[in-house]
Amino acid sequence: LPTTMGAEGAGGDHGGEERIPLLHK
Repeated sequence: LPTTMGAEGAGGDHGGEERIPLLHK
C-alpha cells in the first residue's frame, strides 16, 4: 500500500509524506 499510494501521491518519490493525506481522503 505505501508504494502504491506513494506512486499516486508524489510519483513514488516522497510518497511517504503524500500517502498520509491520501489515507485521510
